[in-house]
Amino acid sequence: MSAYLFVHFTGTESAPEHEQIYFSVSEDGRSWKILNGGKPILISDVGENGVRDPFIIRSEEGNHFYIIATDLSIYHRMQLAEENKAWRQCTNAFPDNPNPGSRSMVIWESEDLVNWSPARMVWMAPEDAGCFWAPKCIWDKEKQAYMVVGASKLPEDDYGWLRLYRTYTEDFRTFTKAELYIDLSLHPDMDIASPDSEKKHVFDCTLIECGNRYYRLYKTDRIQMDTAESLSGKWEPVQTNIHSIAPNHEGPTICQENDKGSWMLMLDNLTTRGGYQPFVTDNLQEGQFESVVEVTSFPENIKYRHGSLLPISQEEYKRLLEKF
Repeated sequence: MSAYLFVHFTGTESAPEHEQIYFSVSEDGRSWKILNGGKPILISDVGENGVRDPFIIRSEEGNHFYIIATDLSIYHRMQLAEENKAWRQCTNAFPDNPNPGSRSMVIWESEDLVNWSPARMVWMAPEDAGCFWAPKCIWDKEKQAYMVVGASKLPEDDYGWLRLYRTYTEDFRTFTKAELYIDLSLHPDMDIASPDSEKKHVFDCTLIECGNRYYRLYKTDRIQMDTAESLSGKWEPVQTNIHSIAPNHEGPTICQENDKGSWMLMLDNLTTRGGYQPFVTDNLQEGQFESVVEVTSFPENIKYRHGSLLPISQEEYKRLLEKF
């Protein structure tokens, strides 16, 4: 691998094209170029006709790519609820659920990163859930399947708290029934050595393998980080400094830097609308990151929103530049 692909959405929900799929590339992970003249690469024509939080994964065999994304268009919801101007209160437009949201995710697939299948939807959430947000996935060697993790709300607490659910798939077409993965609302210590028992949302979970261990980063009231020897094993907290150097951030995405022992973490500075900001570490187990904002450049006037990183080859990099 000699370059990077960043799959993301953009903007401020002020136009329908913001909540679609954009590609950006970089050879060094510091200087980024948005492709296709800053226009979407993929546009959802299913579900809510908008997508957020895209995640891209290379298949375990290495010859296939999948993009999964949240089926959600805040722009379209705002248009449907013009009276109150608040997408979270669009009960008139979506009266069947106090927390109206799609229970499905949108999927595209490709063999070469430039030719993509039509968008399709797959139901992912528990049957009575209020949404299925920010799906991420990782190959589970023990189960020989991809583990997909996303956030949902349930009626048992009036759709008050986001929990993480997981399902498994071998082909991104057939998925197992969603099962509870992390719950910091009713079971504060479930699957994690939590230092407190305060109810919290948990969402935006991304997972990575490093050596003989796995790491996961996710958002509660801050970015938290855990580690385990197995995806199905006991997770323990990493004493990370992320929450102190990135207190207003969400949407973690991480990958190992090409030809280096370091790891690049991107976080979306959502609170200040600052867009994505990069951080690096030489040791995931210690969890101590440094900001490299000052040596990183994104295209001007484009706000990169929740997305994911993928290391790519030089051939793949050139193919993307030629196509888009």
